[in-house]
Order: sequence, then structure tokens, then C-alpha cells
Amino acid sequence: MSMLSANPPKPNSGSLQWIWLKTKAFPWLNCEKFNVLLKITKLIFMRSGTNFSLTESEALATTVTVSKARLEVALSDGRTVGAPLAWYPRLKEGKPSERRKYRLIGGGIGIHWPDLDEDISVEGLLGGRRSGESTQSLAAWRKKRAR
Repeated sequence: MSMLSANPPKPNSGSLQWIWLKTKAFPWLNCEKFNVLLKITKLIFMRSGTNFSLTESEALATTVTVSKARLEVALSDGRTVGAPLAWYPRLKEGKPSERRKYRLIGGGIGIHWPDLDEDISVEGLLGGRRSGESTQSLAAWRKKRAR
């Protein structure tokens, strides 16, 4: 039997099941805001003494710079990670004053821009993930902003 079978086996345990759930059953689990909330939840449990195994990077955002074309984030481990602003339409369409107004969330696991209602996780930046926002959601945000 070929490994490239037309009927691949269904996921049955562990990470395969999680990947299947994230991509097929519940695609919203891949969205950036969910990932930020998940990390915050992990931090809360860790602080309460509950054991959690974090496999993600332990690097935290320390400072954020948004230019006309790029998002640059300095990390606690000395690295700087960046991405084209085109990956994050809300940031791209935001005014410079809105882009400068951010706060680090979860101790630096993510960045929140309150005036733009945008959240980006360090993990997402390190993984090279673009905004997962749907066209409909972005259109509704634009309409609300235009008022």
C-alpha cells in the first residue's frame, strides 16, 4: 500500500488529532486571537501552580515598531522579528497614531492595538503567520470605522 493513498488514515491521537481539529473540524482554532487567548490561559494556569508543558518559544515581545511597510518586534531573547504590514490589514489601514498605541499582553506573548482591535502573537510572528481574518470580518471592521 502506498503512503500517498487516496484515503489517508484519519487522525487518532495526540498532535495529529489536534492538527486535524484545528484545520478541518474547527478552523477558527487557527485564528490569531484564539492563539493569543490560549497563551494567556496557559500563563494563568502556570501562575496558579498548574503544570503546563509549553512547547512554544519562550521569547516575549519587549518593544514594537510599526512603519508604513513593516511590523518589527524586539524579543526578550535579543532577536528581532518582522513582517510586511500587508500581512495585517488592520495595521496597514491604521493611522500612525493608532499604530503607535499598543500594549503588550500576557507579559509579552502578544501585542494588542486597542484602536484597531488587532491582536498578534509572538508565536504567530515567529511562525510566519499572516492575519487569519476573514474577508467578511475585515469588511465589517472597515464599515464600522467609516462611521
